[in-house]
Amino acid sequence: MRRVVITGLGAVTPIGNNVKELFDNLKKGKCGIDKITHYDTKGRKVKLAGEVKDFDPENYTPGIPYYDPNEVGDGNNSENISPSDNQNQEHMTTLDEKIKNDN
Repeated sequence: MRRVVITGLGAVTPIGNNVKELFDNLKKGKCGIDKITHYDTKGRKVKLAGEVKDFDPENYTPGIPYYDPNEVGDGNNSENISPSDNQNQEHMTTLDEKIKNDN
């Protein structure tokens, strides 16, 4: 028999950035779908999304590069990263591979 230890719970969602907010908003029936605010949707068909609001990834993942769609292009981050950013590209590729392998 395997033992599992749960060391904590966390949540980063469109309806809450911690477990209490998430559960409270679930009980209230809050919808997390809203107008896209993280980048300009002009010229795009999609105007709505389930964005995470009031969340700064730098506070939770220090040292891991974060690409803001407003800074690197149109929201398709992998195509818009500068070729001179090789170290960060390699890091992002490693994260992508890990996510694929974990699923």
